[in-house]
Amino acid sequence: MPITLSSAELETIREIVGSETYSTVESLCSELNDAAKSAMQDDVDIWDGVKNKHLKMTGGTDGIDLDPGRSRKAIQRRVRQRLSLSFTRGGGLFHIPVGMGFESCNM
Repeated sequence: MPITLSSAELETIREIVGSETYSTVESLCSELNDAAKSAMQDDVDIWDGVKNKHLKMTGGTDGIDLDPGRSRKAIQRRVRQRLSLSFTRGGGLFHIPVGMGFESCNM
């Protein structure tokens, strides 16, 4: 039986990728195979657990390193990759194109 993403899952995916519209996300997700949809559902479940957590803990003798921000970025990167949406490898979710032409100013 094919996997179908629910309306709530699609809305969460829209939230994860940023400003894409619901209809765009729905269209992009409809092109995914069942394995990708299943992975998307797993990421939606993880996202629900970390989206509103902001406490970051590092250090400790046993190497504790809890950073929900890093988890959110990893989920955003995976989801955007599955949907063939661009992202920057520097950690951001989007990039701003910079024009090639400029004039130098001599003062």
